[in-house]
Amino acid sequence: MSILIEEVSLAAVTNVTIDEKGRHSRTFRFPAGFVGFGGHFPDQAILPGVVQLVAAQNVAQNGPAADKVLKRVENAKFLLRIGPKEDVCVSCRFSQKGNETVAETRVECNRGVAALFNLVYSTGSEES
Repeated sequence: MSILIEEVSLAAVTNVTIDEKGRHSRTFRFPAGFVGFGGHFPDQAILPGVVQLVAAQNVAQNGPAADKVLKRVENAKFLLRIGPKEDVCVSCRFSQKGNETVAETRVECNRGVAALFNLVYSTGSEES
């Protein structure tokens, strides 16, 4: 998994930015030879959902979730297929629910919203 995390970081084409509403965003562009396209699918590459989750973690961990541990993913909806060389904007809006930090995540490409999900983080000091 660490190779995938590193390759996702290398696919980032912008730094993490924060808009006036506090939403953290970063744009990625995954080349045709990106490791994540390997088995998804040989004749028509599609960016796997797990890669979209890793990209969202990349954004979240450059913000309020930097010192937190991913506990779970909630309400995942994958709506559009993303192919090689598309600009993919991943944005997270953060909220606090008890001792958990929730990153409400949107994955967008030029055709619209490709995925929606929540990454739920804890401090790491509690048991799962």
